[in-house]
Amino acid sequence: MTGELLCSLINFHKMRVVKLLVFFLLISLEGISQISFDYYLVEFTDKNDSPFSLDQPEAYLSERAIARRTKFGIDITEQDFPVNPQYVQAVKEIGVKIVQPCKWFNSIVIKTSDSDKLAQVMALPFVKKVLRNEEGAKKPEELIISKPAQQSPSRDYNSLDYGAAFSQIAMLKGIGLHNDGFQGQGISIAVLDGGFSKANLMTVFDSLRANNQIKGTLNLVGGGTYVYQGHVHGSYVLSILAANLPGIMVGTAPKADYYLIRTEDTNGESLLEEYNWVTGAAYADSAGVDIISSSLSYLLSSDPNTDLTYEQLDGKTAPASIAADIATSKGMIVVVSAGNNGENANWPWVGFPGDADSVLTVGATDAHGIRSPFSSIGPTYDGRTKPDVMARGEGTVVMQSDNILGSGDGTSFSAPLIAGLTACLWQANPELRNTEILSAIKMSSTQFDNPNQLMGYGVPDFSSAMAMLSSKGLAANEENGLKQISFVFKKLGAIQLPASASFLDIMLFDLNGNPVYEKTGLELTSPKEIELKDFPELPNGFYLLKINSGAQIFTKKIIKL
Repeated sequence: MTGELLCSLINFHKMRVVKLLVFFLLISLEGISQISFDYYLVEFTDKNDSPFSLDQPEAYLSERAIARRTKFGIDITEQDFPVNPQYVQAVKEIGVKIVQPCKWFNSIVIKTSDSDKLAQVMALPFVKKVLRNEEGAKKPEELIISKPAQQSPSRDYNSLDYGAAFSQIAMLKGIGLHNDGFQGQGISIAVLDGGFSKANLMTVFDSLRANNQIKGTLNLVGGGTYVYQGHVHGSYVLSILAANLPGIMVGTAPKADYYLIRTEDTNGESLLEEYNWVTGAAYADSAGVDIISSSLSYLLSSDPNTDLTYEQLDGKTAPASIAADIATSKGMIVVVSAGNNGENANWPWVGFPGDADSVLTVGATDAHGIRSPFSSIGPTYDGRTKPDVMARGEGTVVMQSDNILGSGDGTSFSAPLIAGLTACLWQANPELRNTEILSAIKMSSTQFDNPNQLMGYGVPDFSSAMAMLSSKGLAANEENGLKQISFVFKKLGAIQLPASASFLDIMLFDLNGNPVYEKTGLELTSPKEIELKDFPELPNGFYLLKINSGAQIFTKKIIKL
């Protein structure tokens, strides 16, 4: 199975590496004498008799991970326990190779070509099922000529000398956050990718090394902790986030801490990589990471027997999508690329885990905020808006592994732009939950009032998101002739309307488009004011108010803090 289009156009060459998804298949042991692809997922029945306990979470969660759960009232459960080591040892003693655990799925990945040993594993009383890894197809790389990136002039009112990266950060109105001192300090970001070749040598990351900002590394492809190998794609992505070479290139979160996790084997395509993603996300959670930035999107296999279908693009089927929602439930923010399949007639939709309900799925635009044709679209099968937001993914400035600036195309490069500024926004508002930060980003976006399946909520304005989160109450400005909107949550709402209004329909929606309050056909008499005494109790957050006064329909973004 696979990861995303590693669409990297660097300097004069743009690579669109299409990665494809396939499934682990539930195996029948009858008649198996040879197994061509030797990786299997072994799922256990339970975590009974575990040496780990809820009373001693420090044995399996870092201090930061425990602090995050405590701060936001998130329960520590058996899902947080590592896989039972007694079960793992029993499987190992059969003589198969243990590749990695998947604690959130209570599973391990093993490798063996011996069907007899596989049968012994299946016969263990605590083994629920065994699934086989199937190899997927891989399309050839497409090389397209492109001009190298041009430097953008820095501005004397900027606290950072962005060099060539200025315009892609300014487009998202992220300069103000940086000027106010929010550059990612104290926030940790895990980057899940296909390798970080030469990142340990690149000049643009000198400050990361000097300031000990790389807090951890994990190689789930080759094993161990050395990740500065494999594809250069992760190095390009990291430069968008963490570059700190004033006058040349500065990233969106240059002072954040980073965990570098290699999950993709760019030499082959199988679902094993998606389980690598699951393991990488669980590792990030245990380490206390705040934000996952993943420029990987899992799509379809060329084998019709192993394809996911559009009906499965529901956020609940693909392993990485399930894991992404779990990560969010642990208090993290997950930012993923939408994919570069927008021009594919057979599958134009976002990939997995971009279909997950709780992730921030990022599409690509050009330098003017116009959607790039390759950017994958929605909706999900269950009708949800995807992508969520957009950022520059066409001609995005990156730093190559040879320390020369280049430009790249792909949602691989729009996602880290958003992830880094999300880190800065959360740093500025550390008391808020992940869901509140995500709501503010969506609400600040250009199409929040009218989202669609091409660009979602549009291009975020992080300066506006910051202003929303910094406000002390509910603000309502005069707009489109609507003189006043005043909602006193938990009590009643009062709406004052123009003199031309004859009746009133009121609808209040949450950020997912679900109506949370509705009043229709209300007749208006002088003084053109209505009290909504049955207004419901609503949680803190962001809402869209729509008012139909007969002659006009007004919309207003409102916030309850």
